[in-house]
Amino acid sequence: MPTWLKCTNCGKNFYTSKSYQFITDKVCEKCGSELKLNSKPYNQKRKCPRFKIEKEVKYKLNENDRENNFKTGQTIDLSSNGVLITTKKHSINQIEKNKKVFLKIKNDISKINLTGRIVRKTEIKRGNKNKLGLGIEFLNLNEEKKKNLEIIQTKTFDAS
Repeated sequence: MPTWLKCTNCGKNFYTSKSYQFITDKVCEKCGSELKLNSKPYNQKRKCPRFKIEKEVKYKLNENDRENNFKTGQTIDLSSNGVLITTKKHSINQIEKNKKVFLKIKNDISKINLTGRIVRKTEIKRGNKNKLGLGIEFLNLNEEKKKNLEIIQTKTFDAS
């Protein structure tokens, strides 16, 4: 989420399109002092904030399926610990909660292979069509995958 920062020494305000958690350089350009958050954080009751990011996602529900058995869906939002996707390939009754799911999300540089579990399923109305919405919690995220998810999130906000 866009963020306002204020220098603790000189009082200069800075604006960035990145969320506070993704800002690595929290130093005033003018005097070199520490920058503190100067705006209300986006109020979500989640461990990690969600970013409204619509990207194509490939997924499959069976690890043993061949590579070409991935289905195509669309992300609705993405956080560093999960994703909400929509698909028209399955009905709500075909999907079990807590089922493992295997995902591929592309960023500008590479493809991120992720494993997750379905924590929520719902019908989502898009225009005049209903689609299946799957809330997926990521499992076993290593530092590289976390970094790639961060790249997707920050690039999306830098571009808007």
